[in-house]
Amino acid sequence: MRSDIVPGAVFPDYELSDHTAKRRKLSELQGQDPMVLILSRGSYCPEDLKKFDVPTLILHGDDDQIVPIANSAMLSSKLVKGAILKVYPGAPHGMCSTSKDQINADLLAFFKAEPSSLSAKVV
Repeated sequence: MRSDIVPGAVFPDYELSDHTAKRRKLSELQGQDPMVLILSRGSYCPEDLKKFDVPTLILHGDDDQIVPIANSAMLSSKLVKGAILKVYPGAPHGMCSTSKDQINADLLAFFKAEPSSLSAKVV
């Protein structure tokens, strides 16, 4: 297990805009869920992404017809320092359902990797 992800660890409490454009802290959006947080936002906020300073994995299907990869993951992966972008060929917007086994395996591999082995790349 990664040394920087331990039970009881505190996720950096970034302030981001929610779906109504109200500024809120991650701790408010996260609730009682563990450190993993999925943000689904209606606007693109590059200044917020530039503030991320933790290992970040961005997952996206290249056949997403709702949120095209060129308008989201490709841009985000360039703004988040050291981000890893994992592209799923043929995967749709609902890839967490249609490709759940592969996504779960990729998430587990990311969580188990030592931070020093993580570097910016597109896979």
